[in-house]
Amino acid sequence: MRLYRFLPLLVLPSLTVFFSGALSLQSPVVADPTAPEPIFPVRADPAAVAVLDRAIAALSSEAQPWVKTQLWQQVSVPPVNFQAEGTYLGGPAHRLRLNLQVRRDRSTSQFQLISDGRILWQVEEVAGTKPRVSKVQLSAVLEAMKAPESAAARSEFYDTQFFLGVAPLLRSLRQQVTFSRRDAVRWSKHDVELLTGAWAAPPADRAWPAFFPRQCRVFVDRHSNWVHRVEWWGPTTRRPGDSLIFQMEFRNPVCGQPLAESEFAYDPGKASVVDLTPRWTESLQAQ
Repeated sequence: MRLYRFLPLLVLPSLTVFFSGALSLQSPVVADPTAPEPIFPVRADPAAVAVLDRAIAALSSEAQPWVKTQLWQQVSVPPVNFQAEGTYLGGPAHRLRLNLQVRRDRSTSQFQLISDGRILWQVEEVAGTKPRVSKVQLSAVLEAMKAPESAAARSEFYDTQFFLGVAPLLRSLRQQVTFSRRDAVRWSKHDVELLTGAWAAPPADRAWPAFFPRQCRVFVDRHSNWVHRVEWWGPTTRRPGDSLIFQMEFRNPVCGQPLAESEFAYDPGKASVVDLTPRWTESLQAQ
């Protein structure tokens, strides 16, 4: 399995290449905490699972069709080591705008995903180079998955091919992670339920891969059910136990306020555009 399957902001392979090949950022010098290895088999705590289920229901697209939040993330998975921050806008009918800025010393690089529900645009711009622009006609992709038995595939496509918000992230964690502990804590001026879990089972035939997530922590607001922070912990090559290898925060959320259609529009201008629609549809039809 590849790590980006579990990191919703990095699910596009080209984005992973974009960060790792072009930027290779160094994280700032910070404390490097560790956590003991989980003891398998992990037993689920019904109270922790109930908190997660409430958050999934409260943050679903049906309950919160419009969302705006600031994003911050740090990844420490060599060679993909970087920090990024930006904004996420989400709306009904697969409207999306994700703007990420990655800083390296005094230079910056940009990544964007933009969808008005009809076309998904991807824009990559490494400092000092021309933007690379690609698009996917979503109607053609859906046509490739129009059969009734493809309903699950359509849902998985939208959840994994580009970021649809916090709820799909939580649903993925609900399936992959066994949450065994719930703690009421104070974090960054918020009263939160800290949910701690581990992967359902260890590999049967080999050691846990280095820099692959083994434990997860989710910080759920006790009043609004908003998810403020998600952490993934896993083994590294530096020390025993698990280290914090990926962290993500969703800051200053605004939910329930409709956003202008212009927020989800994109004009490539004179930029050369690569149409990825045939590649995506052929891949889906093959599956």
